[in-house]
Amino acid sequence: MSEQNYNTINDQSCGWVHTATAAKAYPRFEGERQVDWVIVGAGFTGLSAAYRIAELNPRDSVILLDAEQAGKGASSRNSGYIVDITLNDGGSTLADEQTQLMKNRLNNAGLNLLRQRVNTHDIHCDWDESGKFHCAADKRNMPKLKNFSAFLERAGLEHRLWTKNELSQRLGTSYYQHAVQTRSGVLVNPAALVNGLIEHLPKNIELFEHSPALHISNGNTVHITTADGSIKADRVILAVNALMPRNGFKSSHVFPLTLTASLSRQLSDGEYASIGNPAPWGVLSASSMGATVRLTNDRRILVRNTV
Repeated sequence: MSEQNYNTINDQSCGWVHTATAAKAYPRFEGERQVDWVIVGAGFTGLSAAYRIAELNPRDSVILLDAEQAGKGASSRNSGYIVDITLNDGGSTLADEQTQLMKNRLNNAGLNLLRQRVNTHDIHCDWDESGKFHCAADKRNMPKLKNFSAFLERAGLEHRLWTKNELSQRLGTSYYQHAVQTRSGVLVNPAALVNGLIEHLPKNIELFEHSPALHISNGNTVHITTADGSIKADRVILAVNALMPRNGFKSSHVFPLTLTASLSRQLSDGEYASIGNPAPWGVLSASSMGATVRLTNDRRILVRNTV
């Protein structure tokens, strides 16, 4: 059971949101309803749940609630990587490597499903299948990259090692010393992607914005109260990311992590030429607390770091 007073979290300064096509507005929830499902949270997790319910049970009634504008939380406010496999130290045991491969299969299953939805609905989100670069700016992290490359080789996963000179030409900067590029990761404008998924929600999904779930009570039937109404549902899915404790659940298991990011204006023709007119790219640091950097397809530079 949970009860809360909701305070707005998301400001209007997200660069991805401003560069994406404006999203359609959806109504607040009002009145009283009884449905099969309620999903609280209309970010990637809530949207994925909604799509899957519609595929498996197209006749089920589903209400999707978001406390603010749908998709404008963490789903729009990230660096826009859809990852195939994450950097590790190469796997110290066979069990470690098997775990990494299991995660890779899971990641690729999600990536393939998302690719299918993007293609089916013709979602314009700057989808770029050039992969990602795991880069080291100093010698301390080079052994980690070499171990990672060796693991990828053993696993038969497509990748490439890059030297400093090669990276300088490919990225347009001489800052990085060494890199491992994995091939099957995807770069996107996350705000454009989430907007597209919202726009093409299945017909049995009703979306309501600016409708926080102020009270949730458990039982054979779940009761959800909003500021202007109430819903009875057979099942509820909480898809609220780090805000689980605010809804009275997992208070000792989940905590938010604050990140900062900047997205530049578009580089001029002269500025872009000065770095060699490189194709878009995405860099993830080999340092666990290092910066994420991207050059987007509309010639902007994104820099993200951890506070």
